[in-house]
Amino acid sequence: MRAAPPAAPTRPVRSSRPNPPSICPGWTPAICKPGPNRSAPPSTSTRPGSWRPSGWPTISRCRPRSSPPFLAHGSYVVNTLVGVKDPDLAQLTDLTRKVYDAQLPLLDALKPLDREGILRMKSDPDGMLHQALNTEDFPMPDYQNEFTSGARGFLGRVTDQEHWRQVLSDSGVDRFALSGPAYLGSTMLFRAGDPEAARKLWSTILEPAFPGPVEPPASRVPGTRCGEGTADSLHDKKRYRCAIVYRRHVATVDSDQLADVYQRAAAQYALMANSTW
Repeated sequence: MRAAPPAAPTRPVRSSRPNPPSICPGWTPAICKPGPNRSAPPSTSTRPGSWRPSGWPTISRCRPRSSPPFLAHGSYVVNTLVGVKDPDLAQLTDLTRKVYDAQLPLLDALKPLDREGILRMKSDPDGMLHQALNTEDFPMPDYQNEFTSGARGFLGRVTDQEHWRQVLSDSGVDRFALSGPAYLGSTMLFRAGDPEAARKLWSTILEPAFPGPVEPPASRVPGTRCGEGTADSLHDKKRYRCAIVYRRHVATVDSDQLADVYQRAAAQYALMANSTW
């Protein structure tokens, strides 16, 4: 008599509803619904085509300090995550309206593109990446580590936007390029309005993240100044940064070793000097 085959292991049954987000510990529909001690979700009716998901405990349903509405505008869908310090519905609504007022004209100004047109777009229309040092063997276009944009693209990457908006405006910066991942030591390249504006940017670009004075490399690398980061600013940065200026362009290179950052500064200067004549 043959023994019966072993029973197949049972697979856990997954619920069709995803787990509630961790921001709502102990979530139940009753907890996340508006109540006497909880603000109602912000209204997105200030613009036609706006929609805010219901039935799912988004951050704003549990934490009335933020609001993630959606807005259909032409061929685009705009999703925002707007937050304020206090659970003030009027502040959320006003800030969301300001975001739309700034974002929608930018979308309207974009030239229509089909799928083929997107593939034909130049990844480096101004040749900025050709002048930026990259220590990788085969750098590839990447929206995080290898790209070029206007000043707005740079501002979208920094937290102290008020400071940098003023710095870029004072220097007339119109193009920005980033080359290389941060863990390898990335290179940033800015194009200022003119050589004088570039000098102004070069004189301030190390502050406030790299205020520590560091001797510049040998005199054979002109237009170079270097700084050391503070202890509380190095959790996502290299220890040293050098800024190099050449005509309208200002570049920064990063490393944890002084000898290495000096070599990078020399290589970056050579790239700019041999690419802009």
